[in-house]
Amino acid sequence: MTCNGPVSEDPAPDLAQLTSRQETFARFPSRCPVSSSDLARAGFFYTGEGDQVKCFSCLETLEGWEEGDSVVGRHKIVSPNCPFINDANFEEGRLLSGLPNGPPGREPAAATSIPTDSDLSSDFEADYLLRTRQVVDLSGSQYPQNPAMCNEEVRLRSFQHWPPYTPVTPEELANAGLYYRGVEDEVECFCCGGKLKNWEPGDQAWSEHRRHFPRCFFVLGHDVGNVGNVTHQPGNGQLERSSTHRVPPLPPPLHNPSMADFAKRLQTFGAWSYSVSKERLAHAGFYSLGIADGVECFSCGGGLKEWKAGEDPWEEHARWYPGCKYLGEEKGQAFVNGVHLKSLPPESTTEEPEKVLTIEDEKHLQSQAIQSALQMGFSVEEISQTVERKERLSAERYQSVEALVTDLINAQRDNTPSAYLENHLQKDLSTEEKLKRLEEEKICKICMDKLLSVVFIPCGHLACQDCAEAVEKCPWCCKIIANRQKVFMP
Repeated sequence: MTCNGPVSEDPAPDLAQLTSRQETFARFPSRCPVSSSDLARAGFFYTGEGDQVKCFSCLETLEGWEEGDSVVGRHKIVSPNCPFINDANFEEGRLLSGLPNGPPGREPAAATSIPTDSDLSSDFEADYLLRTRQVVDLSGSQYPQNPAMCNEEVRLRSFQHWPPYTPVTPEELANAGLYYRGVEDEVECFCCGGKLKNWEPGDQAWSEHRRHFPRCFFVLGHDVGNVGNVTHQPGNGQLERSSTHRVPPLPPPLHNPSMADFAKRLQTFGAWSYSVSKERLAHAGFYSLGIADGVECFSCGGGLKEWKAGEDPWEEHARWYPGCKYLGEEKGQAFVNGVHLKSLPPESTTEEPEKVLTIEDEKHLQSQAIQSALQMGFSVEEISQTVERKERLSAERYQSVEALVTDLINAQRDNTPSAYLENHLQKDLSTEEKLKRLEEEKICKICMDKLLSVVFIPCGHLACQDCAEAVEKCPWCCKIIANRQKVFMP
């Protein structure tokens, strides 16, 4: 977006009226991704050139609108002192399309009729009723609840002291409109003021925000003045991070932002005549490339072609591009893990990143033990072999994480390249020396005193109970310890 400086000419007096500004958009380009009604309510009128608009109050002009732009947010950036934007009582200045639902922790007060403010359009009324299925009184409330946190970059910086054990990243939370309150893992929405805490593995920031505060106008997609994070866009430097605080890197930008909308992806398929439903492909993030049945993901840019009858777009997305951000947000890591635990088709090539063996009993896919082992970094092949060996030898399943991890560690030790040589060398050692070596293997390598009894998650390194509780990072690989799991060393 480009911005031109103010001009000296005075605007027509009637442009202070919303209806007058709306009339100027009669010839506004219909392909513009920003609604003309939103522009008018934000104080803009159409100049008649391209998609250029001008504020009747501060006389700033804006153009080059793109998908996802916040009208109010961009207005505040170029003209933070604009009288119209800053005066909440200005005539027709209360942009109700940007108001969230009631204050956090309580239901909005019921009303007997739809608000009749002159700037509340019929389109907004219909949209609001369809989304919330009820009428609420929006008068007398201050929105957003915390205007200082309207900027995503500012929200992200609030996470400098975010607990490292928390399974949700600061980037994901800030993108979902949440900022850190500085207490445990509690966050708050800048718009509706809703608070969330006690995050668990598998939680998705957007999903939890939507589930607990479904009437938040930021969640519903209204213009509430949010300013997205632009620090990762070309020409901008990365957000500075203190070396003493753990703040994960920013997520990669979308491969094709113009295809982030489902309807736009669906339109690309035209007269689709292939075996896989175009609706299912579009839902899975794909749009047509226009060449045979080739498709591409708007988020990660992963391409797929030569679809066969019965193939599931979500599963194929997870099989070939498991790191896709959109895939993770929509389906979750458990789904991706489940896909990779299934058997590979016979025609799979060596380009597959990892050979996946079959675990026939689907109950294992939901097993907490298997999920925990995957988080520790054990491969799917190792887990599959160990589970199958357990069933083959004892006809039993693993009932605990400790038992599975212990067998996985022992299997790794037995399968190391030097294991065969060591087994032969030990024949020449005395019984006393063999016992000594066995005991040394069980000793904690940090204190060289106590027995190994805890495995670090996710790196999988071992330590004794005391040493494990005394460190926050693994001494061997320096990874942050997200969890500690007790194991039994035979």
